[in-house]
Amino acid sequence: MLRFISNTSVKTLKKENLEAVSMDLIGLSHKCGRANYWIQVVKILGYRPEIIVQKYWNTILSKYVTDFDGSSYKRRALETFCLLHGEVVVKTIVKEFCRLTSAPEIKTLSREEYFIFLTPEGQLYDNSVLET
Repeated sequence: MLRFISNTSVKTLKKENLEAVSMDLIGLSHKCGRANYWIQVVKILGYRPEIIVQKYWNTILSKYVTDFDGSSYKRRALETFCLLHGEVVVKTIVKEFCRLTSAPEIKTLSREEYFIFLTPEGQLYDNSVLET
């Protein structure tokens, strides 16, 4: 990817297009599994990565924090964002965690769930699923 970008005439692309390319490359570069790869790419494009993160924080927030699914590439992306814009990223993650854990349905436990919890490990709670 770096070879492609360095061989491309970056000067011929418009500023908005370069910023859009840098945003599109976040996910791709973190799927490669190389640490700080995205930072290198953005620097080649002529931008400061921390400025891109600040400018497009709402997009990053919705894609990598709110819709976090535990995938390794999103985890690596969040690590990069913490490195570049740590205070805001951590604050946002804590707010999202508090919002998710304060939902009333997360605090309720049904009678069935409670008895499943009490069932010793290795035993079935509901034996009706077994063939007779």
